[in-house]
Amino acid sequence: MSTADFFDVNAVGSDSHLQFMNWTVNNNGAFDYAADTRGYTYGLLAEYYDRFGAFRLGEMLMPTVANGIDLDWNITRASGENFELELHRTIIPDRESVLRLLAFVNHADMGNYRETINGYLSGHDPVPDVVKYRKQGRVKYGFGINLEQPITGQVRAFARLGWNEGANESFAYTEVDRTVQIGGDLRGQAWRRPNDKIGAAFVTNGISGDHRRYCNSGGSDFF
Repeated sequence: MSTADFFDVNAVGSDSHLQFMNWTVNNNGAFDYAADTRGYTYGLLAEYYDRFGAFRLGEMLMPTVANGIDLDWNITRASGENFELELHRTIIPDRESVLRLLAFVNHADMGNYRETINGYLSGHDPVPDVVKYRKQGRVKYGFGINLEQPITGQVRAFARLGWNEGANESFAYTEVDRTVQIGGDLRGQAWRRPNDKIGAAFVTNGISGDHRRYCNSGGSDFF
């Protein structure tokens, strides 16, 4: 399965085949979701639906190395826990708002940026290399907010906020520790092609202070 098929889904910005193509628009860039290098993993998912919306949780396998193809099947040492609360409300009459609150916790053989920088500054390493400072059981966690809002029958808006702790290395999705995005789309009824959509989105991404110092010192991540 793909973790992103169940968590952080958004009706306006989640499908790179028919919507936006930027990785940090069709998903929350700070959501370092469990996946191999092709974006898939094995896991267990449970969902509960009620009048308020839904709650879901997932236990997923992490890759053995950052962006690796092999998954670690020993969940006592490596795993990805995902939690999402989905709330449905009506702010605009007859237009249901959907708010999704996301949290994730990854356990894996990760390197730590600050330890890597200290090793470089001490003269122990000629260049900073986060791979040398990997340690089994490190924890990377983060949070996300995901909103979709129909404005009219033809216009929809969406937004995301994302943050992760940024101390341990980016491991599975992409090298983003903070993100803000906003956008929307317009259906094609006005030009008699109702299956068409025109969309626009703005996204700004950032990395943590330790992550930035690591890169500025000459360090490389899996990208």
